[in-house]
Amino acid sequence: MSTRNRNGVRRLINLESTLLSSRRSIVSRLADQHKSPDVKRMYRKLDIFDLEELYKEGVEIVEDLELDTSEFHKADLNEVSFHLGKDSFMLDYASIKGVVDLVPQSFLDGIDFIRLDWCWDFTWTYHLWETDKFSADSLRLYALIRGGVPSEVKNTPFQIVLNAERKRRIKIWEKLVVKAMRKENNEMLRELLNEPESRNRLKAKDIELAY
Repeated sequence: MSTRNRNGVRRLINLESTLLSSRRSIVSRLADQHKSPDVKRMYRKLDIFDLEELYKEGVEIVEDLELDTSEFHKADLNEVSFHLGKDSFMLDYASIKGVVDLVPQSFLDGIDFIRLDWCWDFTWTYHLWETDKFSADSLRLYALIRGGVPSEVKNTPFQIVLNAERKRRIKIWEKLVVKAMRKENNEMLRELLNEPESRNRLKAKDIELAY
């Protein structure tokens, strides 16, 4: 490798290290200010590299939902990495909304919440740890669970859209839970607690119990 190429590689490594440090600092500050389920799950990742448990969980999702694995090894890893959008969470709300509005709601409605939540979980681990810790198969698994990328966002990280859709569904679920509690509707509350959207709070509660 020439000196010029070596210097280029060093610059890329230094840049990734700087961005990684910045992302981890942001999550640490969030944890000081907020105690939401999402923040608890993100904060845990600062100390625990949870790729192994995510991979096992991802395999179970593929089996439970009977996802088509025939294209598993054909995934373009550069495309997968791009759509993970390592710095997309730092975009302002207007930019995110502009991208989200491009994707038909009918397309998003076809994505199970458990897939949305697992992709969010995987993405934050990817955001907060070094890229070289992720095997090709872990990225392929993410692509399989994520599903195809609609043509409207081929040039923008699709994970931005998935995160926004996940958040939208959680907000709807939370409003229904509040409504059920106010009306003391225990039957409705039991049904809601069995919905996939409850997974976010349950995983956060598991983290609390572990410490």
